[in-house]
Amino acid sequence: MIFLVQRLIVAVFAVLALALAGCAHVQAPSSTGEPADLAAAAPGEVATAEALADDPDAFLDTDLRAILKEAQEAYEGKDYARATALHRKYLSNHIGNGGVIYNLACLYGLQADPVRSAKTLERAVAAGFDELSFVHEDKDFDLVREDPVFKNTLAELEQAHADRWAKMGETVLIPAESYLQAYVQKPKNWETLPAGQRILIIGLHGFGDTAPRFAKLWERFDNPNFAFASLSAPYAFNSGGELGESWTLMMEEQVQPASLAYSLNYVERAAEVLEEKYQAGQVYLLGFSQGCFMAYLAGIKAHEQFDGVIACGGWLEPEMITDDELKRANHLRVYIIHGDEDSLVAPQEAAAARTTLEAAGFNVTARSFAGGHRIPDEVLPSVNEWLMGKPEPAPAAIADSHAADV
Repeated sequence: MIFLVQRLIVAVFAVLALALAGCAHVQAPSSTGEPADLAAAAPGEVATAEALADDPDAFLDTDLRAILKEAQEAYEGKDYARATALHRKYLSNHIGNGGVIYNLACLYGLQADPVRSAKTLERAVAAGFDELSFVHEDKDFDLVREDPVFKNTLAELEQAHADRWAKMGETVLIPAESYLQAYVQKPKNWETLPAGQRILIIGLHGFGDTAPRFAKLWERFDNPNFAFASLSAPYAFNSGGELGESWTLMMEEQVQPASLAYSLNYVERAAEVLEEKYQAGQVYLLGFSQGCFMAYLAGIKAHEQFDGVIACGGWLEPEMITDDELKRANHLRVYIIHGDEDSLVAPQEAAAARTTLEAAGFNVTARSFAGGHRIPDEVLPSVNEWLMGKPEPAPAAIADSHAADV
């Protein structure tokens, strides 16, 4: 599926968390000249629950994010029939999301239905999904990949995509500075806390997510004792009809290293600005998926700026960090959180990161949970406890990298 993460930056992970924005809607008048649902109300009277009992617009209250969450859980549990039904339910309310339509094509692939998979892939492209290179690496299509109908459809879609890009002319990438937003939330007693007790966590979201959506993580904590700043990633893109962001230009190999270096510098600058503005005594990075990869790199390379890293559902790339950098940064505290059923970033990635860091002298706490590629509510209290220096119970610890699972 579009959630698929492959090793390193050339891999793709698109988070399908959605921001459901509200908008004003002018209602068509009834034959009386009043809005249809309110025509029976007396002048100046507010609409009652009874007046809206048969509200034809009730579908606007559909919780699309909850549907996607259920769909992801069904997918991770290999209940593909249920995941398919939930994707259809979502798309019946949001027909233009090419990323979710692509996921539906994946589900047909997993159910060995090449004709439906091919047709749904066509519909995903029509809705704006254009990362067809994903299809060649996505294991969800393994059962249909060699089917003639599927192969021919993919070839036709790729040719049409190439023709469209050819008509657009040459693409030139120009380096430029810009201002990016951070969304900051603080506990109510922040101003009264001594400076040494002010803890700031800087959140780095996953590939395809956005800072406003990731900022909602703070609301899921029960009375958090820290401030949370969700950073916007520098590189925005259209992910099948939804705005997404990335920490690197992954598909542009010639500038990908430079784009990563810019992001690392940006995270360090953001930490400096936010620490000064909020007079924080401790600064941590919390990253999820691609953001976890970034948190490891930024935390280790700019270790003087940070006190620790909270690594969720991601991976460490030792090849991008020198032994000297690791040794100099081993004062950082590290808390690794990973689902033991994560099919997108394998649990072994968490175990391997733990082994590498502990070998370099880091103080590492690691916790697994029953579930997939997410940050579940059940682990959030342990983050508060870890920040306060309370030990994590042994049964939740992640095994070493030689274990089959974590």
